[in-house]
Amino acid sequence: MIRKQEEDQEEEESNTTAAISSKSKIECDNTLITLLVIDFLSNCAYGLMAPFFPKILEEKEIDQSIFGYMFSTYSVAVILCSPVVGHLLLKVKRSTLLISGLSMMSFAIFMFSIANFVESKTLFLVIVFLARFLQGAASSQI
Repeated sequence: MIRKQEEDQEEEESNTTAAISSKSKIECDNTLITLLVIDFLSNCAYGLMAPFFPKILEEKEIDQSIFGYMFSTYSVAVILCSPVVGHLLLKVKRSTLLISGLSMMSFAIFMFSIANFVESKTLFLVIVFLARFLQGAASSQI
């Protein structure tokens, strides 16, 4: 009788452990899926403007070579900011950097939308290059 109770108790404990383990696995899977979606959307933001930006430059009568410089600004920002972010990872949580990167990315996209309404060529270029650099810095955090 005692042996039967011990076996039942062990079986119940193993079922509880299995339920907790499967719950942890589901949470882990949800976290992974969320991170993958965030990364996908971040990379979409990188290339989203490629088809439209040359036309905007043409409308503002700006040389098309600026397009290449603007896209390279993103890569320069990633290269410059990645070591800083790596150092920050030792001091702050990963989720803090992720939220910071998403906020910066949102602000950079907002800057692009504002730049379209600017009449001055010089101010337009300054806003666009700053937004692209900010996008790269945000991407290094995501």
